[in-house]
Amino acid sequence: SWDAARFGTDAAAFILTGQGKHLATHDMPRNGKVYALSKAYADSDVVCALAYKDPALPALPEAREAKENVLIESMRTDADLEVTTVIGVWDFAVWPTQVPAAAEKAGWYTKVKELQGKDGIFFLGEHLFSAGVQSPADCVPEFCEAHF
Repeated sequence: SWDAARFGTDAAAFILTGQGKHLATHDMPRNGKVYALSKAYADSDVVCALAYKDPALPALPEAREAKENVLIESMRTDADLEVTTVIGVWDFAVWPTQVPAAAEKAGWYTKVKELQGKDGIFFLGEHLFSAGVQSPADCVPEFCEAHF
């Protein structure tokens, strides 16, 4: 359950001090515990949690239950959040995510650009624009024109 008194009622993103204090360092624990939370919608209790996967656990789908348990316990102890349902757990081989060369050669970026803004969906992120503050800002004018 989302604690509005602690976290507010708006959409938000947080780095948790327990795990997140080592973010982007060699000391970052690879233990499956949550280091960041993102609540994308103010009117929803759905939260996206990020964690570095524990190399001691097998890959998905075999380790799904074990990974869920670590995430749930981490959110309970480090953020005092009660998790009632886990919607999904994903492992990423590389981070930030990367578009494979074969997909890029097959026109991946062109196809995504053609979908940009269609049905009110906008794509952001390092895999589209590379890292940096400017990247998300690239879509702001088109988003604003479409919705305001």
